Amino acid sequence: MKKLRACVCCRLVKGEDQFVKEGCNNCEFFGMKDDMGRVIQCTSPNFEGLIAILNPYDSWVTKYTQNRNFKPGMYAIDVTGDLTEEIVEILEEYKQSARISN
Repeated sequence: MKKLRACVCCRLVKGEDQFVKEGCNNCEFFGMKDDMGRVIQCTSPNFEGLIAILNPYDSWVTKYTQNRNFKPGMYAIDVTGDLTEEIVEILEEYKQSARISN
């Protein structure tokens, strides 16, 4: 898998092409599906560490990382990047917050 990226909101890690093909499993409000430009805006290639979430409701890891409402998958521990004003507005509109370090 090439060009891994992490969602700036939920930190889900997927290949760039997977984000374009499927969008983000948790953050559909970003509208990444079939939109490479949006994928670039809403994800970052700069992340550290990975955790695997298989069963979000029974996992102590999801309780510790506050990921209980997320879909199963691979998640970054830390994501670094910058957000555009448009993405900040989308996050505010959907009452979400970016989980990203600058």
